[in-house]
Amino acid sequence: MAIPIVYNLRSLRARWVSAIVAVLGIAGTVGVFLAVIGLARGFHATLVSSGSPGNALVRRAGSSSEMDGSVPLEQVHVLQDKPAIAREGGHHRATIRRIRREAGLLPEELVFNVDYLGGSMPTFALNFSRPGGEIIAQYYLFMRLGRGGYRRVYEVCAATAHYLAGEIAAMGPFELLYDGKGALPAVSYTLKDPATAGFSLYDLSEHLRIRGWQVPSYPLPANRQDTVIQRILIRHGIGRDEISLLLDDMRHSLARLTGPAPDDSMRRGYHH
Repeated sequence: MAIPIVYNLRSLRARWVSAIVAVLGIAGTVGVFLAVIGLARGFHATLVSSGSPGNALVRRAGSSSEMDGSVPLEQVHVLQDKPAIAREGGHHRATIRRIRREAGLLPEELVFNVDYLGGSMPTFALNFSRPGGEIIAQYYLFMRLGRGGYRRVYEVCAATAHYLAGEIAAMGPFELLYDGKGALPAVSYTLKDPATAGFSLYDLSEHLRIRGWQVPSYPLPANRQDTVIQRILIRHGIGRDEISLLLDDMRHSLARLTGPAPDDSMRRGYHH
């Protein structure tokens, strides 16, 4: 049996406060949805109108944004020799030539030689600079997670870091510098006795890189540059399963570095 329209009207008049709240809630949801769609289309229109299909943005491997994706100056010639680079009159495009010509005009004091992932890399990037899109995403996370949500995320990451620190300390040759308590969810350590360890942290980084891990080794700043450390930062989404895999590969690498060369039957196959 259908409900008469008069009943709906009477119900609306009797519950006018709830009806107004519901209407405002639906209108607000629709408004936010339209604003997000408009923002996304505005970004897309701006990029399309200001871009060119003949231009390509090249970033170094592992970079998270354009600001920290600088390509080392000595590798620019690799880009020049790529067959996909457009040429005018048999020469490289003016943009590529300009990079090489203006590199010498860059003051040497503005170039930083950074020890990163076991190697030296000159960089002119503005550290800690990020695109505006990440700021918008951060606003969304603030609204979605709130203080309580961020606290739970940090506590989980910090607990994972502290567990990792304990396992690394139990391996023997490492001295913990930071165990993940009190600040960033990270672990930092060095060799107890580099002279008698039989390997360096750079060797360990190289072995871990073979297993698919990028664990940076680098010296401390001036006046402590003889001390080489490794640092592991725990981000959201890294749990005990991933840490167990890392620890297993660290133990395997230590066995390879401190023991005799293994028999071919003991070698592991490649894995992701």
